[in-house]
Amino acid sequence: MGHPKGMLGKHHSEETKQKMSLARRKDNNSNWKGGITQIIRGIRWSSEYIHWKKAVLKRDNYTCQDCGSTEKIDVHHIQSILEYPGKIFTLSNGLSLCEDCHNRHTFWARLKKRGLICKKHV
Repeated sequence: MGHPKGMLGKHHSEETKQKMSLARRKDNNSNWKGGITQIIRGIRWSSEYIHWKKAVLKRDNYTCQDCGSTEKIDVHHIQSILEYPGKIFTLSNGLSLCEDCHNRHTFWARLKKRGLICKKHV
């Protein structure tokens, strides 16, 4: 078994750092999702998205549709941007939620997608 302090006080060489970096790129990284980050970022910076977001917020009177809060309101896609690309800018696919409720919605959606919970428990 190794020393209990591991790498404490030691440094990797530049060559080792480069090899470690390359070994963790794209498909070798558990967080890699096929390059969708740039696609999502492009959508969220588009004028259509900004118009859609403003329309949803106005429709919902800048109020969280779960708890009624009017603080830290954001817009949530009811049906995922990636799974339903044709509904990205559909007004009925948007929901105004406060930060806490939005986090709860996305957390439950991730659990459902992973099969860790079924629809009847949500």
